[in-house]
Amino acid sequence: MGGLSKKSYTIKNILKQRADQALVLDAGNLLFKNTAISDSQELITAAGIMEIYKDMAYDAVAVGPYDLAAGLAFLQETQIKGFPWLSANIVDEQNNPIFLPSKKVERAGLKIGLVGLSDREIPTTSGIKVIDWEKALAEQLVIIGNTCDLIVVLTSLPDQDNAELMRLFPQVHILLTANRAHGKIMPRVVNNTLVTQTNSQGKYLGVLDVDWQASRAWEKNVAQEMLTLQDRLGVLGRQILRAERMSNRSVAAEAQLQAFRQERETLLQTIKDAETKMAEAELQENVFNSFKSSFIALKTEVPDDPQVAERVSNIKEQVNNSNKQMLTGSRTLTQENQNGEKERLGGFAGSARCSSCHVAQAEFWSSTGHAVAFQSLVQQSQGFNLDCLPCHVTHGVKDMLKDAKKMVKLAGLPPEMRGVGCESCHGSGENHASNPNLVNQERKVGESVCLQCHTEERSPSFSFLSALSQVSCPK
Repeated sequence: MGGLSKKSYTIKNILKQRADQALVLDAGNLLFKNTAISDSQELITAAGIMEIYKDMAYDAVAVGPYDLAAGLAFLQETQIKGFPWLSANIVDEQNNPIFLPSKKVERAGLKIGLVGLSDREIPTTSGIKVIDWEKALAEQLVIIGNTCDLIVVLTSLPDQDNAELMRLFPQVHILLTANRAHGKIMPRVVNNTLVTQTNSQGKYLGVLDVDWQASRAWEKNVAQEMLTLQDRLGVLGRQILRAERMSNRSVAAEAQLQAFRQERETLLQTIKDAETKMAEAELQENVFNSFKSSFIALKTEVPDDPQVAERVSNIKEQVNNSNKQMLTGSRTLTQENQNGEKERLGGFAGSARCSSCHVAQAEFWSSTGHAVAFQSLVQQSQGFNLDCLPCHVTHGVKDMLKDAKKMVKLAGLPPEMRGVGCESCHGSGENHASNPNLVNQERKVGESVCLQCHTEERSPSFSFLSALSQVSCPK
């Protein structure tokens, strides 16, 4: 959630400069990391995200499959409170729209139609179904198409459906997508539609500046087309040269040579036409709709919105307290009961057992930030935050990040497992600790191990070689 305060600062700064011209939109898959949730922490976080989005004055957010992870009632409650959900193809059992299917807004004298489309692969939820997106979109375009200057569709549909949409519905002018299989997608014109996407999980804010008149088409990048044509002409020239050097060409080879020559003639004419278009475009102004785009990285140097930063802090505190209350009364693993909890510890021995043999290494480790990683969470009142715990305790980080139910167990680990211990880097060591002469332990630590936690989002300035020199134990 850390990026929300930076996103809010940036959006409010843009709106302050051109509030009557800006639309704030999200194509969906906003709330959850998976299509099913397993703990109350995710609900608390999602509710907080929506409250902050409302304050950021979002005009529309499409419903994606990841937004329905907590069930329909969760979203309906927020819709009643004014959250701007859109979906034209999620309906009830009587085929009535559950969310607002489309809406019209006005900016800079333009009437803009917004339509939401949801991926058909939504979590199984009682009382709802996903109808064919083509039918749903066609119906909405009949309703709003003739009264709007600009049509924007927000979609979590897969790539093949988005491609079909741009082929079948040229009246859609802008397509904003939310496909988690991709990161950011640079804006490009496909048929008559401009399509783009911003990274998920709040790492970037996409800004699209559009100069638009309904009577004009999108500007084609003729210069880029020219480069593509020139590249193909070069390839053809080499193919023709190789074919001409062949002696005793077969009938098939001769036919291929003639085909290359014919394609070259066609290509030369196409290039000539493109040159003419470029010359005409230079003489004519404002004959096309145009756009400029940027992706603003929400990194550390971007200022925070202090009010949102405080709200994020309060949400994290609420999460911590909720998890703490849930786990109150659950027994902490002690030396006496560890033998009965092998599965829970997953083969990890704990740094205390490592230190009985590796004295010098344990002494060095205790002076590093890894040793007090869990304590740093406690000092921030985040010792029970399951988003933070996997990288602040000794356990299988990658395994935990994939399974939220397993993550709950982290809060009950014994004291010697609280901190980034020996096994966080060298792997679980129960077998080695029990049979040191028979089982060898991994000594060399690769960069991939560190990058499980030191991601760009969490550690934007992380350098493996620099960090390794600070935490490498003496031999």
